Amino acid sequence: MPTEEQLKLTAIDLYSKFEIETDIHTDYVLLKHVLSTRIRHLIDTNVEQFMQALYRIDVSEQKVKQVLAEKPLDEAIEMIAEMIIERQLQKVITRQKYQQPKGDW
Repeated sequence: MPTEEQLKLTAIDLYSKFEIETDIHTDYVLLKHVLSTRIRHLIDTNVEQFMQALYRIDVSEQKVKQVLAEKPLDEAIEMIAEMIIERQLQKVITRQKYQQPKGDW
């Protein structure tokens, strides 16, 4: 289970990458809802921007396309939001794990 700080850092990164302008949510369910709403908007209006964001986050385009093909759109979007959050959370946790304390060389 991620910490509140890890979720906050994840949310900050995702809000920036997806150009979301609202309060930062550190609750997983709210973060998933906000991200799902943005994903839906991008799929409807700018698929290229959505795919670029996936590339920057390093989420498999093939997995996303598979989910979109196999699931109803609303369910697929929630699953994609979860994949994105989990991938970004992995990055945050890895950064924290290997971050050196200040002052240590």
